[in-house]
Amino acid sequence: MLPFLYFSTLTTSQKPYCAFLHLSPALLFSFLVSPCCLSSSLPHVFCARTGEGQKKGARGAKDSSFMMSKAFDKYTIGPESPDVHSKYQPTDEFVFRSPFGPFPKVDPDLNLHDFFFPQEKPIDQPDHDLFIDGYTGTTVSLYQFYDRVLSLSRALRHDGPNPVGLGQSPVDDNGSGEILGILSGNHLSWPLLVHACFRSELVFGSISPNSTPYELYHVMRKMQVTSMAVHESLLPLLMDTVRNGPQTGNDSRLEFVFDTSKIVVISDDPTLHTVQGYPTVESLVRLGSKTSEKPWKRSGGERLCYLLQSSGTSGFPKAMMISHKNAIHTTLQGMITSRRTAEFVSFDTSIWPAPP
Repeated sequence: MLPFLYFSTLTTSQKPYCAFLHLSPALLFSFLVSPCCLSSSLPHVFCARTGEGQKKGARGAKDSSFMMSKAFDKYTIGPESPDVHSKYQPTDEFVFRSPFGPFPKVDPDLNLHDFFFPQEKPIDQPDHDLFIDGYTGTTVSLYQFYDRVLSLSRALRHDGPNPVGLGQSPVDDNGSGEILGILSGNHLSWPLLVHACFRSELVFGSISPNSTPYELYHVMRKMQVTSMAVHESLLPLLMDTVRNGPQTGNDSRLEFVFDTSKIVVISDDPTLHTVQGYPTVESLVRLGSKTSEKPWKRSGGERLCYLLQSSGTSGFPKAMMISHKNAIHTTLQGMITSRRTAEFVSFDTSIWPAPP
């Protein structure tokens, strides 16, 4: 397990893009439930919580931050879960072992999508508002989100309708293949794209929307981005980047492998089928909804899941590889510590007195 990566940070001139994933395992857990609930300089899309959902007319009483409550319960309670009453025993070892004990057993080939939506029963709670656009008031419910993820993942699969012409993604750093860059600020399409990539086994890399053409060129080359999902407002930036090339300070021998024919546009108008001749995310969702599901066994485990961009504090930013296993265990860390700490605090009031 990586010691704090999960979606490290995409440093920008303003707030880090999804930087909360880099700072706290507990917040990390929030991201996989809601990949865009705290991102970048446009904090208008957020994950609906119980109170907010009720104000929006939510149909379910549960907090939507637990959209994968089945996974949450599976790995945080039961005979193999950590004992919150146990005492730490000093040892002569040089490694400090977690008082929460070893990680629960997880299928070694588990795909991140199936971690949140188990195949035997993907959803086990009533429908409710999951995401809310604070500017427009547009909401996406849990059931809508799941159905849209299924539809988009069918359209993105290399062996599906695949109008963009995407290929298979690499499984590790020893091979080449399709890597989808995501260049956008906060948007309702952000979590949709991310979860569809998990499910379709399409490796992606998230890129700061505040990049300059030079920075974008560098990151796209480091990530070996071959295709791009880009917000319509950032299409000029992408085209400038392709046109201008490396500019000054070329620090890498890696080739720029981006294919300008493989572009998907994130549009604010869901009715649009294309933007400047490129298909929109919503058009792919509509296509996938009319496509029958092809049976396939999703793989995960040690396979590459996504790339993240380091901050570049001591040099040029690097592209870091995160596997499905990395992401699942980092999320488990947040799930277990948050639940067990809450139980410990509520049980042992001598350490943390209950409020009057």
